[in-house]
Amino acid sequence: MHSSDSDHSVPVSASCVWAKLQPYRRPFLILWIYTLLVQLPLLVLRLTNDLDGLWNQDDYLAGAWELSIGRWFWPFLDKMRFGISLDPLPAVFSLALYSLSFLLILQLLDLVPSGRNLLAGFLFLGSVGIVCQMSFGYMAITFAVSFFLAVLAVWVLLAPVTSSAILRILLSALCIAFMMGSYQAGIGTTALLMLFVLLYSIAAEGNAESPKPAFLPAGARERLRFFIRAFCSVALGGILYVLLLKLRLGMTGTPASDYQGFSEISPLYILAGLPHAFRHCYQTILNYFVNGTYLSHALERHSWFPLCYMPVFIPVCVVFVRIFRRKKTEALLFLAGILLIPAAANCFYLAAPETETHMQMVVSMALILPLLFCMTDFVFPTGRASSFRKSERCLKGILLLDLLFLLYGGILQCEMDQYGMYAGRRASQTLAQSILAEAGRQGYDYINGQLLIVGPPASSKTFYTAPLFERVNAYAQYGRWSNDISFSRISWSRLYTNYLRIQVSFAQGDTETTISTLPEVAAMPAYPAAGSVQNIYGVLVVKLQN
Repeated sequence: MHSSDSDHSVPVSASCVWAKLQPYRRPFLILWIYTLLVQLPLLVLRLTNDLDGLWNQDDYLAGAWELSIGRWFWPFLDKMRFGISLDPLPAVFSLALYSLSFLLILQLLDLVPSGRNLLAGFLFLGSVGIVCQMSFGYMAITFAVSFFLAVLAVWVLLAPVTSSAILRILLSALCIAFMMGSYQAGIGTTALLMLFVLLYSIAAEGNAESPKPAFLPAGARERLRFFIRAFCSVALGGILYVLLLKLRLGMTGTPASDYQGFSEISPLYILAGLPHAFRHCYQTILNYFVNGTYLSHALERHSWFPLCYMPVFIPVCVVFVRIFRRKKTEALLFLAGILLIPAAANCFYLAAPETETHMQMVVSMALILPLLFCMTDFVFPTGRASSFRKSERCLKGILLLDLLFLLYGGILQCEMDQYGMYAGRRASQTLAQSILAEAGRQGYDYINGQLLIVGPPASSKTFYTAPLFERVNAYAQYGRWSNDISFSRISWSRLYTNYLRIQVSFAQGDTETTISTLPEVAAMPAYPAAGSVQNIYGVLVVKLQN
């Protein structure tokens, strides 16, 4: 027998809510310690990627640029900590917030923090998407706050914190507005969790072995109410986000940027792009799980690897059959929900279909497998007396082995990515020091003069890493940044100032553009060959690549 609506609407005191959270203290520490161990190299060695993680460190304050791309709440987050970003403290705090968020997910889905569900949590917290976000250094807290607010937006719709449905919707909408003001891609997490709430609710109904739901909506009527509340909270949250963004843009006189097509977003633009956006949502899922575009597992490039996902769908199929026997219409709704998972996880693209996917945006997709694994609770409820049937023991064993295999490969990929950042940074720093030593031998004043380095570090023959470097994700291939002359100059400059702590003056603007295109530069050999470092019209040119 399921609880009625009144069971979900009775307000409780803060002490009562805290009492409900007590069983989660030890699981929180387990999850937090685990994710700290997975990212130990990043934390101890202060690893970052060679993009924003390299460019902005220590004392960066978000400002006009972040506001222009719609992240209006980000500057406030930076001001709260006075712009201080001393690694690894932001990552340590952020990983704690991620661990707490996963426990909130378990709670709102009426899942207990059992060993099986904590292993699913390991699979999520040890994903490369989170490692990538932590590699941005100063941005780590912003990513974590966005994810936490994305989860909280769903939690407040279900938690018995108030009897007012309107207040729940308002609180959820505020979470969504602030979440998108931190990092817009977090809306995928909110949509995915809302979808899984409905899926878990359908799965739990009529299952005599499932405990009485504390958070999940019970019955078709309650699911409809939750759907309406969820839709209203997302719509209102989106409106609040736009209003607050326009207010901040107007107050600061900052124009919206065309970054990732942000300035073009409008209702008509969204409607016109829906067909492409849906294709983008599902193609991104294939890129993440199958095609090897975004490596989430050390063995993902092998053609047989997609077979490893098949056991994940065993509990899904069992639950579907049970629902189908009970009520065919609900079984069809359950199946439709499963098919909509890619669209929910990547719903950000429905608003911005032209947005290019980056590794830091895949966190919502990293939640999919853990949440599907947790559906095992409806097949083998936690706390139920063990069955001696061979089929059940065999099924449990297959699921556990598959989970451990995916977890093992995910950890290895995380470690390989951290190796890429470490080895690439060491090689880049060594090359940077070698260039300054050569400039000194030629008597060139690199502080008051102008330096022009043609090519990224990885383009140099002297750049050495182990073959493992080729197996890491693109964001972690430190030193393999863009060949664009201006982009490369910024990266080289930050490498000297942020890591070597040396002030070097670089040629900029028309000077770097003109010098880099001269025939004299084109004729130069690649470093470290004789003639690869030359003074051309007062600019010391170092050519790394032919």
